[in-house]
Amino acid sequence: MRKSPDFSRLRITAATSMALLAAGCGGSNVANQPVRYCTDAGGRRVADAYCRSGGGGGAHYYYAGRGATVPAIGDSARGGSYRPVSGVRYGGAEAVTRGGFGKSGGFFGSRGG
Repeated sequence: MRKSPDFSRLRITAATSMALLAAGCGGSNVANQPVRYCTDAGGRRVADAYCRSGGGGGAHYYYAGRGATVPAIGDSARGGSYRPVSGVRYGGAEAVTRGGFGKSGGFFGSRGG
């Protein structure tokens, strides 16, 4: 007589896999290179179009190094400076990696300049 398969291990494995996948695909956005993105007068990230249009309303670029977390639109800028480091070439905010598996992102927020 044949025994029924034990699916209890499969359920645990599936649950563990889903938890690891969710943790690895979180909302963190890490700069692959030095990056600049636009912030408002309060230091919150806004669409880069505000800075490209002349910085109206107190908008200005914020500069962060490779490996810095790039905030989502509306979140506070941190880990960088409002002054670029001399000799460093900064990319736009699309130079980020999302999650923990090294998948390179296309655009994050808006196209940087």
